[in-house]
Amino acid sequence: LNEMNKGKFSESDLNNAIKLAVNSIKTSLDNPYAILNNYFFYNLKDVPLFKERLDKIEMVSKKDVIEVAKKIKLVTTYFMKGK
Repeated sequence: LNEMNKGKFSESDLNNAIKLAVNSIKTSLDNPYAILNNYFFYNLKDVPLFKERLDKIEMVSKKDVIEVAKKIKLVTTYFMKGK
């Protein structure tokens, strides 16, 4: 998170994250329940439809990520270890 605050991530990292988010949404288009839920929450709480979300995700810039990272406060860190 500290590295993100400072902009220490590459355009490649950003593009990979965007592709992951886009593919996740596109995969959910194969699920009728996900499509139904998307329309349900769009009507109930104005949650953007898949197409609008995809458009917004694809427009995310490095500057956007840095601005959001600065608003996030790390509360807990967990370390995992083997036996």
